[in-house]
Amino acid sequence: MKIKSYSNIFIIIILSLSVYFNTFQAPFHFDDETAIVGNEALKSLESINGYRFISRYVLFLTFHLNYLIGEFNVLGYHVVNLLLHISVSILIYLMADLTLRYSEPLRYSSLRNIPLLSALIFAVHPINTESVTYIVSRSSILATFFYLLSLYLFIRGYIANEDGYTIFKKGLFYLLSIASFVLAIGSKEDTITLPIILLLYLFFFLFRGKGVVDFLKAYRVYIAIPSVLLIAYLLYRFYLFGGDMAITMSREILKYITPWKYFLTELKVIVFYYLRLFLIPVNLNVDPDIPMSNLSIEPAVILAVILISLLLFLSYKLFYKSKLLSFSILWFLITLIPTSSIVPLLDFAAEHRLYLPAVGLSIGFADLLNRISRYRNVIITIVLLSLSVMTVKRNIIWNDSIGLWQDSAKKSPNKARVYYNLGIEYAQQKQFRNAIMEFKRSAKILPIHLPSHLMAGKIYKEEGMYKDVVSEMSIVLKLTPEKINEHVDAYLELSNAYIKLGDFKKAEESVKEGLKLDPKNVMLYNNMATILAERGLFDEAVNELKTALSFKPDYLKAYYNIGFIYENRGFINGAVSEFEKAINIEPNNPVSYLYLGELYKRNGFLDKAVHYLSMSIKYDTNKERAKNTEMLLKEIKM
Repeated sequence: MKIKSYSNIFIIIILSLSVYFNTFQAPFHFDDETAIVGNEALKSLESINGYRFISRYVLFLTFHLNYLIGEFNVLGYHVVNLLLHISVSILIYLMADLTLRYSEPLRYSSLRNIPLLSALIFAVHPINTESVTYIVSRSSILATFFYLLSLYLFIRGYIANEDGYTIFKKGLFYLLSIASFVLAIGSKEDTITLPIILLLYLFFFLFRGKGVVDFLKAYRVYIAIPSVLLIAYLLYRFYLFGGDMAITMSREILKYITPWKYFLTELKVIVFYYLRLFLIPVNLNVDPDIPMSNLSIEPAVILAVILISLLLFLSYKLFYKSKLLSFSILWFLITLIPTSSIVPLLDFAAEHRLYLPAVGLSIGFADLLNRISRYRNVIITIVLLSLSVMTVKRNIIWNDSIGLWQDSAKKSPNKARVYYNLGIEYAQQKQFRNAIMEFKRSAKILPIHLPSHLMAGKIYKEEGMYKDVVSEMSIVLKLTPEKINEHVDAYLELSNAYIKLGDFKKAEESVKEGLKLDPKNVMLYNNMATILAERGLFDEAVNELKTALSFKPDYLKAYYNIGFIYENRGFINGAVSEFEKAINIEPNNPVSYLYLGELYKRNGFLDKAVHYLSMSIKYDTNKERAKNTEMLLKEIKM
């Protein structure tokens, strides 16, 4: 690699860092909570190995490594995402440079700016902020990295003979290319298009003959191997998922979003959303509201078909004038096929889906800018500076969880999920009144959205408004749940509310209905124990709590409540034993020490009370609770 190449790579690194410097403390968002923070499988390699390879094993392995290094410290996750993004940008530069050097040796001097410019456009383009800053969207970056690496290694293998390499090294490049493709598939499924792109690349840049027939004859082996890999992948998916291998949503939703309607909608998305956002990257939105198309004669659909046809025709016409630009158009359209064709996905559009297609767009845009004859350097500088500023500003929004969803609410005012997610963020920051308002807005737009009613009910519980909890849960139980857990949660919240309202008969009815749906729900058993204890049926209450522990031996709340019951009945040693069991399960849990310390204080064992209350303060990160414990300690020592 020449010195200039190293200097160009250095420029890519510096510019990438300069536009993403303000992302390292951006919090976990949206799907991050379920895919990373709430995903117990990430904590052990054994659990990770339980994932089928096709289910993004490589992606989850990287999250597992992040967890091993820093658990849920967002810094490490953002560093990995940015390093991958920089690596992708460097691969774009290396691939484009190698392509032009080999396929256009006579014109290379006039085209030599394109590789670096392509990489820089991609590196700083604001359309990629969702992929880089939204941690769970690492899937797009990781998949694109292995996708490009596979293609780059294939090119190196193809031209190896001309560079004086041995047959062994040529074969090694091909094997590494196949391995990279497998890793790409294990990162995200839409990399399935790589065999098609590889064959197109052969035809555009490496084939020296004329016509498709000659190409098919000359490259039978090169065509056969990608085809075999593609067929093997599809057979593997069929083995795992059977006839449902292409189904990405519940069959209930598929009644409304049919493959045909999805296809019509995606025609509009490709042109009026993805292509527009790349050319004019304004109004970026974490949750865009795309109306579904029902009719093929819709004006926007017809116009989209015309524009896509024009792009295909333009690619054909440019084949002999600018193969790079022609190939870039096809790259954009082909890499969108997995997400923008006939296989319905829950969301019609998402910015991170443009990450891989944006590689082709970046190269094509760089080719166009390179053709400018006057003030070219000035225009390129303005373009890169403008994109960089927009990326920095967009990342500022990603740094604020509430601000991100407020921004989306302005841009998607008729989408229920936007208000629901905004409500979740308010709830997490204990802005309960604002949270309820957003859940109400979500339910108004989509009355059948059970999570909105569930969350509103849970917030009412935090506010002590138990009659409103009953009202919201009653609505939930009248609606058909997508998951059985939604009705189980409703019965749980109902029983909690009725207990607080003193209506133990209805509380018991709610618990029993919930246990019919989920016989192993330990929180329902805990509520039943509370109801029985209120009636003075202490032995029966303990039995309910022990049943809960048989299903979940580390359920600390059950140990606490058994301890309280034993103390209430004068069985102090039994109560101490239960709290000590809780401490043995979680030695760093301050609540267990607090309860045991309070028990000792109530029963006159002050030295032991001081010891356990001090241990509670040592481990407690809840400042308000720790302060109250300190006051209790001072009271004992006075």
